[in-house]
Amino acid sequence: MLGFAASIVEEFQISPELTRVGVMKFSDEPDIVFHLYNYTDVDSVVAAVRVLEIDGGDTNIAAALEAARTEMLIEERGARNGVRQLIFLITDGVANIDPEHSQIEARLTKDAGIEIFAVGVTTLVDAQELIMIASYPPETHYYYVSDFQYLNTVVGNLTRNACVTPPATTPTTTTPTTTTTTTTTPTTTTTTPTTTTTTTSLTMSTTTTTSPTTSSTISTTTTTTPATTTTTTPSTPTGGN
Repeated sequence: MLGFAASIVEEFQISPELTRVGVMKFSDEPDIVFHLYNYTDVDSVVAAVRVLEIDGGDTNIAAALEAARTEMLIEERGARNGVRQLIFLITDGVANIDPEHSQIEARLTKDAGIEIFAVGVTTLVDAQELIMIASYPPETHYYYVSDFQYLNTVVGNLTRNACVTPPATTPTTTTPTTTTTTTTTPTTTTTTPTTTTTTTSLTMSTTTTTSPTTSSTISTTTTTTPATTTTTTPSTPTGGN
């Protein structure tokens, strides 16, 4: 888990002007390890992540999302106006403390303009829960691996997608109407078939700037047993958009 968080950090250019990173770990309760303004280069962030100790516990996703939104991704703690804010939520379990509030906090977080990426690890996770927590679309915001040893296989796609501004829409259902007119003599008949199109949507804390003129914030909540949340203000991954 910590190696995965470090690998994500290494993909970004960390500096006060580009990407800023903060880290939270959580289990029963969120535990903010450091804020967006505490470390200003890649080496110091990675070093701080690698010495973390992960304790066992439950999975309080609702409290983690709330803390990331109200205590980490705020201007007083290093967040910047006009910069994309992202959360990476990494968990190996199902929300089991106030689970009914997980979706509420996810909605409040997304309504605040924060983008959520979710990574589920092991078969113990609830894929549908994480897809609903994550931002839209799920194809770029939800990831799953069957074991921790495979986490690094998603780093590339995850960081590339973190540099792409998502669609401004949420899942919607549209119902266009097609009218077909058939004319015979002497009668005109009109039939109106209906076509329905349905789209589906999909969740470390990080503030990232993707270019000299575009800034983004990525917030990531990481849960193992216990959970770990990493908040960063990344710039653009070194691999480019």
